[in-house]
Amino acid sequence: MNTIRKNIAKLLALTLLLTLTFSCERFNRNNLEKAIAEMNKECPQRMEGMGTFLGGELKENMVIFKYKFIQENFELVKDGWKSRSKEESTEMMAMSFVSQAKENKSTARVVDQILNAGCGLRLQYAGEDNDADKVIIEISNEQLRKAKLEYANATPEEMALKAVKAQISNTKARLPEKVDEMTQMVDCELQEGYVVMTYEVDDTKVDFSILEAQKDNIKKSIFAESELSDQMKGAAFEDYRKADLGVKYIYKAKKAGRSLEIKFESHELPRATQASSKIRMNRINR
Repeated sequence: MNTIRKNIAKLLALTLLLTLTFSCERFNRNNLEKAIAEMNKECPQRMEGMGTFLGGELKENMVIFKYKFIQENFELVKDGWKSRSKEESTEMMAMSFVSQAKENKSTARVVDQILNAGCGLRLQYAGEDNDADKVIIEISNEQLRKAKLEYANATPEEMALKAVKAQISNTKARLPEKVDEMTQMVDCELQEGYVVMTYEVDDTKVDFSILEAQKDNIKKSIFAESELSDQMKGAAFEDYRKADLGVKYIYKAKKAGRSLEIKFESHELPRATQASSKIRMNRINR
């Protein structure tokens, strides 16, 4: 009789535990659905200099965030995704997503509820010119949790360095890249405290000695206001400064083999405006 009573007690305890577990999961899922609905009230959101965040939805155990990027930026995302291993790209995107989500309270709440509900995250990117061409990145709950923890523990300098390394990786994936009729970018690397960008100049079309003579003027023009109008470029400069990195521009004459180096120390880099140092998200008036 005692054995029967013990078994019944165990069964009741197990039933109660399962009921509580199910109720907790249902509660977390409901909170996630509410958080997504609140976030979607602010959508679509324009990401200045990048594109548009269209909103999110919950499908089974995956939260899907949909983006439509300016075509040029979409190509950068696609090139960056292809240039790295799936594991490396997913880890990088998880960290990037967590850091950007901090800038938007409703998105940050969704991230917290995703973690509570044990769901994963799917980032779906498309270009403005072709909806059918997509980059889809799936981040597991564990990967998202790890990224959030790393972000919380990382210093601003460490986060900036991670961002710089990602930028360099994305840039290298699309090289060589034509700049104008006489110049193409051929390399980009992190080297002894500097981001080094190397350009090849066709010195059959331009007198390289003129470039050498105009070195000071070229240096002044590199960070002209028109250069800083690009949101992504402004954010990159901000990351260089935070990571205490200088920048070197190296121009090499294709035929003569001569080179011209223009160097900026970290403290010389311009401070990006608030608009360009962060990818701000604004609701689009509908």
